[in-house]
Amino acid sequence: MIHAKRLWTLLSSRDTAVYLVLAGVLAAYSFIHLQDFHLRLSNHHLSDDTPIFYAYASKYPERFNNDYLGSYLVRIWRPAAVAASIQNWVPTLLYTQFDIEPFPVTKCFALLHGVGLGLGVFLLVSVVSENKIVALLAVFFAYLAYPWGLNLANYGFDSKWTFMPYAANGAIGSALIGIALALTDRHWVWSYLFLLYAGLLHPMIGLFATTAIGLYFLWRFSAHKASIWRIVFLGFVTVIVLAPGMIATSTMAGTPLAKNELFTGMRLNQHHWPWCFNFRWQYAWPAVIQWNVLSFLSWRRRVHFSEKYCQFWISTLVAVAFLSVSQLVGMLLEIPLLVGATGLRSISLLSLVSIPLVFGYLLDNLQSGHPLRMLTAAFFFTLPFLGGEYVLIGYLTIVFCALDLGEGHFGPFHFSSSPPARNVCNVLSGIVILLWITSFLQATNDPASEASLLTQLHSNLTWNAMQSNPDATSRQTVLIVAASICALLLLCHWRSRGAPTAVLLHGARSTPLLWTMSLLYCFFFLLNARAESDTIHKSRVPDMLAVQLWARDHSAVDALFLTPFRCSWTSSSKRRFFYPISFEDYAYRGMEEFKEHRNRLLAFYGIPKHIAIRHRGQTLKRIEKRKFEDLDETGLRRFAQEFGVTHFVTWKSPRTLSLKLPLLYENDSLVVFDLESGTSETTSHHERIDSDHVGD
Repeated sequence: MIHAKRLWTLLSSRDTAVYLVLAGVLAAYSFIHLQDFHLRLSNHHLSDDTPIFYAYASKYPERFNNDYLGSYLVRIWRPAAVAASIQNWVPTLLYTQFDIEPFPVTKCFALLHGVGLGLGVFLLVSVVSENKIVALLAVFFAYLAYPWGLNLANYGFDSKWTFMPYAANGAIGSALIGIALALTDRHWVWSYLFLLYAGLLHPMIGLFATTAIGLYFLWRFSAHKASIWRIVFLGFVTVIVLAPGMIATSTMAGTPLAKNELFTGMRLNQHHWPWCFNFRWQYAWPAVIQWNVLSFLSWRRRVHFSEKYCQFWISTLVAVAFLSVSQLVGMLLEIPLLVGATGLRSISLLSLVSIPLVFGYLLDNLQSGHPLRMLTAAFFFTLPFLGGEYVLIGYLTIVFCALDLGEGHFGPFHFSSSPPARNVCNVLSGIVILLWITSFLQATNDPASEASLLTQLHSNLTWNAMQSNPDATSRQTVLIVAASICALLLLCHWRSRGAPTAVLLHGARSTPLLWTMSLLYCFFFLLNARAESDTIHKSRVPDMLAVQLWARDHSAVDALFLTPFRCSWTSSSKRRFFYPISFEDYAYRGMEEFKEHRNRLLAFYGIPKHIAIRHRGQTLKRIEKRKFEDLDETGLRRFAQEFGVTHFVTWKSPRTLSLKLPLLYENDSLVVFDLESGTSETTSHHERIDSDHVGD
């Protein structure tokens, strides 16, 4: 009880207005996302599917045991997947033992994941800065900028992942709360509970967090500022977190692959060997470098932060370096345990712990009274509204570096600087800003792979995004808004004639201007979320949900749908699916049974072994995809006979509509064919459901 009172003391006092705004905006943001949860889930790419799938597969093993999730045979993989995460075993337990449907339970987990991310950022920034309004701003900036995706092994997220049953996001939010409570030095019991929940959701995220906190406690213990029992209890938490998954994985049924074959597959896994996958790696490392450069620049403000936070940041840096090197060592020495930990992903933890540093640095620049600094900071705050995977802008990071050098400091280092040197840096910064604006307004799609290195570098420094560039109108609007914000702040600064106030200082006042900025940012944040929701309704996503609901209501319970796209099919349809492309990108463990499935697919497509070996990875998948797309009616029926599929669902096109197969269902985007019927004529009466009538 005493711990609950202490926790309430942390969250109460004179900041009631901030908490009300935070609760209101989070409630509205959650409602916007969760009202479309069924739609979002139906079309979402989840490579290991969802808790709903594992619940169905556990309740009806006779149906699902011989199916595959990626490269994994369900009867072998399911026990380990269920045991490894509380997100999987709670819906499974409730469904198998009490017949409680897994969909609403999964939706509750999605709500906790999405809200937990925001609460984690809020608590961390408020504990470090002691300014709740700044923490409020940081929450919505983080929701737009997705710093939890800034790592080298699993780079990139967008808003479509925020309220999804993605265990890593839930674990990150809970871990951040645990870290923030640990920094208070008063709520460490609650800290352990949140860390335990994070680890039970995602053991590796839990391991990353406990490693960083363990080093921090060791540092504090060596200075006689922490009890050894904190370290002991943290060790217990770590064991509890890792034990279920390790036991389930080590006792997994099946015949293990030879070590060389396992590591051949692991090198094809983008999380284990990320530098071999340019479609993600070429965007990951520049973004990670830029965020850490901003963290480095902000260290000149370290005197404004507590000793505990600085010690924890350094502890996290050491932990992340150790974990990252462990993954590299694991790949070089072929140690599966080290590779499976995916230590490079721990960089996300450092990115998140750096939020108070980076956000404080941006706010300081925004209120500095220096036009170039204010304009650059305004760009950083407004660019996330362009949507998609937000990325840091290389040219703008260079501007901050030049301006800091001109003023005689670079991160924690200080040196003398003359007025002429400052003027030169200001001029260079202005030129870089103009160069970026010109390039940004004229940006097209990413340059082709044959473009020169200089052209690719220029493109990455302008807009380093995996997705298509924003439309011209959106780009122009963002630039105008940023310039307007800068002009208004300059006007306020000149009228006040006051020295700039570092808003992240302990005890800093909550000015009307800061409140106005926060409320406007929250308002446009919600408008942006509403616009994203409208975009989903205008896309093909409702058609995807419609076909899944049709499959649920109009097919046999043991029907097997051939789906040439990757989505969370079973979550809404309650039916099995078959993906016609093979996988060889192993993680954790590989089994001969997994390889047999791949060999069957390659044999069906007529791809000889030497070709499969030569083109392992993405090239082989493209070959398989072309061969699948070339299948006619006869080929599809042969596929059905070989793999037992009963239905074929695919995107509507002139080619698919020309197939002489019984057409069972169609909507504006998708069609479903019968592969069991003996007739080759299209059925005269097939079902067509208007996607406008599809709901939750």
